[in-house]
Amino acid sequence: MKRHIHFNRLILLMALAYCCLLSCNKTVYRESTTDEVNIAGYFDKHTETYSLFVNMLTRAKAYGFLSAYGTYTVFAPTNDAVNSWIKDNGKNS
Repeated sequence: MKRHIHFNRLILLMALAYCCLLSCNKTVYRESTTDEVNIAGYFDKHTETYSLFVNMLTRAKAYGFLSAYGTYTVFAPTNDAVNSWIKDNGKNS
């Protein structure tokens, strides 16, 4: 009688383990945040428009921060805006 009870528990335990394994789903995680170019890549592609801003950030050792992926906003002046500011404020460069 005892042997029959242990056998039933073993069968029940195996059935439970089998059901747990069947209910497992593989989760696929994306290894990169996005396939889109980040803001530093955008500035690198549009050097004719943002080269002075990139130069300022590089000299301030802050350009590397723009290589981080994520969602953020950068208000970037164009080369014309930088040149206009330099002229309006009587600066050389």
